[in-house]
Amino acid sequence: MYVTKQNMANAVANLTKHLDHVSEALAATKRHLTQRIENLDGKLDEQVEISRLIRNEVNDVRGDVSQIDFDLNELQRMVSGLVGDFTMHFISKNLVTLTDIIQQAAM
Repeated sequence: MYVTKQNMANAVANLTKHLDHVSEALAATKRHLTQRIENLDGKLDEQVEISRLIRNEVNDVRGDVSQIDFDLNELQRMVSGLVGDFTMHFISKNLVTLTDIIQQAAM
C-alpha cells in the first residue's frame, strides 16, 4: 500500500478534526467542573457561616441556662429563708400564746 499526498492530507485533516473535538470536549468539561467546584465552594462557605452562627447561639444559650440556674438557686435560698422566718415567727407567736395561757392558769 502506498501513501499518497492526498491520503496523507486527509489523514492529517481527520486527526486534526478529532483533536479539535477532544480539545473542545476537554474545555467544556473543565468549565463544567470549575463551575461545580465554585458552587461547592460557595456552599462550603455558607455551611461554615451557619456553623459559626450555631456555635454563637449555643454559647448564648449556655449563658442563659447558667443565669437561670443561678437565679433558681438564689430563689431557692430566698424561699428557704422565708420558710425559716415564717417557722420562727409561728413558733415564737405560739410560745407567747402558750406562756400567756400558763400564766393565766397559774393565777
